Amino acid sequence: MQVSIGVLISVGVAFLLLGGTAGWLLFALMQQRKLAHTDYLTGIANRGSVFEQGFKLVEHAHGEVEPFSIVLFDVDHFKKINDTLGHGAGDRALRVIVNASRRVLGQREFLGRLGGEEFIAVLPGCGREEAMKRAESLRLAIARAGFLYADKHPVNMTASLGVATLDRDVDFQILVNRADEALYVAKNSGRNRAVRASSSAERLSAGMVTVGSRQRVRG
Repeated sequence: MQVSIGVLISVGVAFLLLGGTAGWLLFALMQQRKLAHTDYLTGIANRGSVFEQGFKLVEHAHGEVEPFSIVLFDVDHFKKINDTLGHGAGDRALRVIVNASRRVLGQREFLGRLGGEEFIAVLPGCGREEAMKRAESLRLAIARAGFLYADKHPVNMTASLGVATLDRDVDFQILVNRADEALYVAKNSGRNRAVRASSSAERLSAGMVTVGSRQRVRG
């Protein structure tokens, strides 16, 4: 059976159009997924993405019996920047902090924004001592990341940090709760410092039980 050149060309064009449409749809879906997992202001992982990845990474760490830690940190007196210089200055401060923090993280580690001026560094493979060193590096990087806003307003920043390391009996949410407790202690102890959360064994010895994101002493 003979097929005319015109028909072959028409069929070829149709396949190209269909392929192009499919490719565009795939690209659009990939972009939509990326946006759904990315913080719009800073370009890092958003809260949903952090927790999605965090639960998987904790499960992997339990299975492989490898260390895993997180650092929760909050910009000190951030509201003062917004109130004094406006939200433009506040937004720039958050982006500057992200850029400074990224430079001290390892290849497997990543940064996420949980909301407002609260961030989390997720540290697969990091044990307790290494996580504290990383927290101190983050603290120093943020303290050194000051900038001049509108060419005339100096903006200096510090952060309070809470560090938590994985135990056998905890999941990612509990780990975040413990880091939040340590962050709360850092805030109440003068800010601009890193505090390590108690381990399960230390909590048991002290008679502590976690309630929400804070702790209570029994009795």
